[in-house]
Amino acid sequence: MIRLDLLFFFAQMPATTAPALSAPPAGGLPSALPGGGQDMQDLRDILPPMDVPFWTPANTAIAVCTSILVIAVIAFAAWRWHKRVRPIPPPPDPRRVALEALQRLSGAEGEALSALEFVVAVAEILRRFLEARHEMPASRQTTEEFLDNLERSNQFTAVVQEQLRRFLGRCDAVKFAAVDADAQVRSGLVFETVKLVKEDLA
Repeated sequence: MIRLDLLFFFAQMPATTAPALSAPPAGGLPSALPGGGQDMQDLRDILPPMDVPFWTPANTAIAVCTSILVIAVIAFAAWRWHKRVRPIPPPPDPRRVALEALQRLSGAEGEALSALEFVVAVAEILRRFLEARHEMPASRQTTEEFLDNLERSNQFTAVVQEQLRRFLGRCDAVKFAAVDADAQVRSGLVFETVKLVKEDLA
C-alpha cells in the first residue's frame, strides 16, 4: 500500500531542485567531445581546382603513335589503289596489225630487205594473221604441214585453200629455188597478201 505521506512530500519539492540540463554553447560543438577544440583548428580549407596540362608525356606518345598509324593506313590505301587490278585491254585487231605491217613492207622497209628476207617477212605476216584470227599454229609449221592442216580443218573454202597454196608456193620458190624477187614480184606478193587479209579468208 503506497504511503500517502511520501507522495505528498515529493509533490511539495521546489522545481529548482531538479538538475538543469545546460545547452551547448552557441557557434560550436560541446567541449566535452574528444579533442573538440584542437581538432577543429587542424581542419584545412578545400584546395582550389588544379590546372592539369593535356599534353602530358603519355598523351603526347599516344598522339604520335595514332598519327603514325593513320599515315600508314592512308599510304597503304593509296598504294593499293595505285596497284589495283586493272582490266586487261583487248588484244589488237589482227587484220589491222597485218595491214600496217604490209604497208611498212611495201615502202622503204621492204626495199632494204633482200629477196629472201622479203618473202619470209611477207609469209610471216600472213601466218601470224591466220594464227591470231583463226587460232591456227601457222607460224610454227612448215608449208606442207600448214596446207595439210588447212585441208583437214574445213575452215576455209576450196578457193581460199588454193589461193593460200599458190601464195606460199611463190614464197617457197624464192626461198628454195633462188627465184629473183624484183620490185614487180614483191609488189604482187604484197598485193595478194593484202587481198587475203582484207577478205579475212572467208
